[in-house]
Amino acid sequence: MRRGNAGVAVGYIRTSTSEQRLSPEAQEAALRAWAEREGAELVVIERDVASGRSRLDRRPGLTRALAALRQHRAGRLVALRRDRFARDVALAAQLGLLVRRAGAELVVVDGPPPGDSPEAVLMRQLVDAVAEFEAGVIRERTRAALRAKLARGEAAGGTAPYGKRIVRGRLVDDPAELAALARAQELRAQQMSLREVSIRLRVEGHRPRGTAWHVSTLARLLADGAG
Repeated sequence: MRRGNAGVAVGYIRTSTSEQRLSPEAQEAALRAWAEREGAELVVIERDVASGRSRLDRRPGLTRALAALRQHRAGRLVALRRDRFARDVALAAQLGLLVRRAGAELVVVDGPPPGDSPEAVLMRQLVDAVAEFEAGVIRERTRAALRAKLARGEAAGGTAPYGKRIVRGRLVDDPAELAALARAQELRAQQMSLREVSIRLRVEGHRPRGTAWHVSTLARLLADGAG
């Protein structure tokens, strides 16, 4: 297998709507500082706004980053932390395999070092497992808080969740949004991809709350609806 140039790196940034502690700007600054310390050429930085549990093939930024490894013969794919790559043990392992096939290695600014020693492998596995656990805890706490607010008829943060609207300070059902959500769940049950669901919703005249049915928004709505 052809090995990439360790002096050439591709950067990756991931943010999610549920976690904004690590802003894109902060992550980029950390990556550029790392490249300067390492004397590495950071040829491109790709970005995603997605959950760390999202499938790899549904992250366009990550897909471009993998392609850039081959295009530039880069030897390293670098992120601030391993949980920027994935908050799922299986996804992290899958990404590691794809990166190795591209002749590169996963590197993080803050976290366990790369390498194939038993100690290095164990440390990465532990970090990935903790990231997956933390994601599950955050998701369950968020759902529990929302369920409690809904049970009290309250709006979360002054904004009504999808399927509800605020009338005189109280949450009431929004029939149009509930119908759209039910239709999205039905289409997903038919094994349609999120992109296919978004197209079908638009064609059928279901109006999103924003300007369009974004895949990331659908993923969040469906996950919340399944809670």
